[in-house]
Amino acid sequence: MGAMDVAWSDLGSWTALLAAIGAHGEGAVVQPGETAQVGADDLVVRRVDGRLGVIAPPQRGSITAAQPIALLRGSAPDIDVVESLIDRCMQAGG
Repeated sequence: MGAMDVAWSDLGSWTALLAAIGAHGEGAVVQPGETAQVGADDLVVRRVDGRLGVIAPPQRGSITAAQPIALLRGSAPDIDVVESLIDRCMQAGG
């Protein structure tokens, strides 16, 4: 038996996905009806007209999710990287 570092990363969370694309922040899923606090450096990924979209909340405070959303804390400085990832995923999904 031998050991080997294959640099495997299980992208099972938004936080792991952000790290893999070189973006800052931590991600969490907010379920419908749940309320979460958002800050100036946060992003929200949500479905708009059948497509995923990335928005920067217009102000700090609390939001109540009407649908499942991803809250990406501290990711606003990397909005271009996150939008690029979402665009690639939408293209691959059809």
